[in-house]
Amino acid sequence: MIPVINLSIGGGCKVLAQLAHGLEQADHEVEIVIPHDAPIHYPITCKVTRVPEISSKYIPRGDIVLANYYKTFEAIYEAWPQQCVRYTMGYEPHYVPDKEYAISLYQKKVPTITISSWLQKNLWTDNTQISTVISPGLDLNIYKPREPFIRPNGVRRILYIARNPAAQIKGFNDFIESIEIVKRKSKVPFKVFFICPEKNKIPNHIPHKRFRPVSEHAMASLYQKAHLFVSTSWVEGFSLPPLEAMACGTPVVTTNSGGVTDFCINKKTAILVKKQNPRSIAKGILNVLHNQKLANQLASHGMEMAKQFSLEQFTQSMICTFQEIINNRKNN
Repeated sequence: MIPVINLSIGGGCKVLAQLAHGLEQADHEVEIVIPHDAPIHYPITCKVTRVPEISSKYIPRGDIVLANYYKTFEAIYEAWPQQCVRYTMGYEPHYVPDKEYAISLYQKKVPTITISSWLQKNLWTDNTQISTVISPGLDLNIYKPREPFIRPNGVRRILYIARNPAAQIKGFNDFIESIEIVKRKSKVPFKVFFICPEKNKIPNHIPHKRFRPVSEHAMASLYQKAHLFVSTSWVEGFSLPPLEAMACGTPVVTTNSGGVTDFCINKKTAILVKKQNPRSIAKGILNVLHNQKLANQLASHGMEMAKQFSLEQFTQSMICTFQEIINNRKNN
């Protein structure tokens, strides 16, 4: 049972959609519970139950009822405390306005699976039951280098996912400032390919093109065509896009936002730069644009790292952990 606030565009929702599909493909009964007016932007093949709201009276029983956000946790725990399992994809007290309320929910003793080793360290308290770290996976049949693996010279393409500037922790304004620095200092011509899930105002003086890919294949194609992928988040429990870019053989510059350190090794698989620091971001971008040897090394090591994060491995790890939790419950 997976109760959700919505399944709109975003890494956490994508992971849940992939998990639901993987569990169903492995012959488990899966049901997503979601409010009547909530969007679903990912393909869902399992049972979907629309409810007036995510509250305890509308959550059906399951062997596992997966809480994946603080706003769903309280309702799930109230309805099914013995079946409640938390899959934490981000430590909400870092970024939600009702910080104290979010912290209080982590005092409930339930099995907790985290999305990264970095996040697990942030979560640890005497009251938290940490089951394991299970990171998301990629469909490596989709996210892979283009054949032949050659990027032409000429105008460099910088790929960036432009989330709503109101969500400051994604660092959109930091990126715009950094690109203005790059524009002044770059020795090579470039164009920014903006992935725009929302409507963002992009300054006209920045050479750019907008995209809104509607499929995994379309997104992978953009990674494959890019010379560089940039992420500017302030905090991430994991962050799939840099890993997707790596799998496609695209060099990555990313802020040290937390969970990315599970797969981003500075100057080996990615360039790690300071968060909330446009000058540091710009320096990282310029280093890759001006140093083809570095770009090639990042691409090569990044591809090898990404191979460790398959979608199949993610699904099987979740299934094994769920079964272990159920077995422990029966024994106790």
